[in-house]
Amino acid sequence: MEQKFVTPILLNTFNRPEETKKVLEVLKENNVPVLYIHNDGPRENCDDDYKNITEVRRIIDELVTWKCELHKMYQEKNLGCGIGPITAMKWFFTNVEEGIIIEDDSVPHKDFFMYCQELLEKYRNNKDIVTIGGTCRHPIKNSRFSYHFSAYSEIWGRANKMNLEVLENENIVPVMCDDRVNFGGEGRIGRICIDGKDLSKERNWVFKS
Repeated sequence: MEQKFVTPILLNTFNRPEETKKVLEVLKENNVPVLYIHNDGPRENCDDDYKNITEVRRIIDELVTWKCELHKMYQEKNLGCGIGPITAMKWFFTNVEEGIIIEDDSVPHKDFFMYCQELLEKYRNNKDIVTIGGTCRHPIKNSRFSYHFSAYSEIWGRANKMNLEVLENENIVPVMCDDRVNFGGEGRIGRICIDGKDLSKERNWVFKS
């Protein structure tokens, strides 16, 4: 018997109407049953933000017409790419035990949803597993396995168990990647974070998880 997809999803959006539309169309095709949408507010003195954010919210109203439990959090002011996603995740995980998080510029493959749900269930009680990632920067050639374990988590399509303790912790763990290891630039990101600069959502999450 085919397993039914029931996992809640959080969609983080900002000012990209076309990208948001593509993601919503995929969510609609997969009949996502529980959907949380966070939309950040406009930046000061940025007229394009007001126009684009208004269009994003119109598209959400236009496309989310399938039968689902819909929750929306719209910001009036811009929280930015650090506080904004963390605020959204706190809201999300205050209401659900586990779920999938998608960014508005990441269009998921149809297999992504059940992949996340199955692995969330498999590793539900394993405290060593923090994130089920949908990004594989360095595929392992000729591997007989469909996924692998990593010390690093990615933000571009992922599933997480509720961990409000991690989200409440504002400290950045000073982990440095070896410069000799080419892991998509995390060595550089490590230095930036330790210097207290450029604390965007993905860099925060890499260190917090």
